[in-house]
Amino acid sequence: MGIQLAERNGLRTLYELEGKWRLARVILQRDGTQAHFIGTAAFLRNQDGLDYSETGKLHMPGQAAMKAERRYEYRQRGSAVEVFYPDGRPFHRFGLDDPYPYAAHLCGEDNYQVVYDFANLPNWTAEWHVRGPRKNYNLTSRYSLMD
Repeated sequence: MGIQLAERNGLRTLYELEGKWRLARVILQRDGTQAHFIGTAAFLRNQDGLDYSETGKLHMPGQAAMKAERRYEYRQRGSAVEVFYPDGRPFHRFGLDDPYPYAAHLCGEDNYQVVYDFANLPNWTAEWHVRGPRKNYNLTSRYSLMD
């Protein structure tokens, strides 16, 4: 269960993410405004894969910190991982054969593109670039395995 601390070159299976993680996120708007999320994330085994949940505080400029939560379901299908919203709708898919997998998701006219970096497990990142008529920001999430 979980990631071994030996030298790594990406994920071999989805289940290497199982466990609890420290999570730090920076959301950089096009105008330079930054928001920060600090919290924890957990990947817990279910019958089809891993349930993902995160909880923490979102700090936005000029506002009081607010509680924020997010949930997804991750499933491994062969050499790929499929990510679903809590209601079962597909979100995106990425391959396990690359330490820097890429995925994209179109939400209306807004385009979400992510690059994962699993090259330095047990530390990893997900960097999202979101562009469209309603959204224009970069979001970087940094995960570190909790002891």
